[in-house]
Amino acid sequence: MYLETLGHMTAARALYEAHGFVALREPLGATGHFGCNAFYARAL
Repeated sequence: MYLETLGHMTAARALYEAHGFVALREPLGATGHFGCNAFYARAL
């Protein structure tokens, strides 16, 4: 599972990490979400 969010959304990012998401250095592909600057993935 992949998600994109905003760096300043610290509570949301903490929630993602608490549920097994791992921060990525860059986006996966061209999703079109140009305002997002934080990227996460988790194996299902």
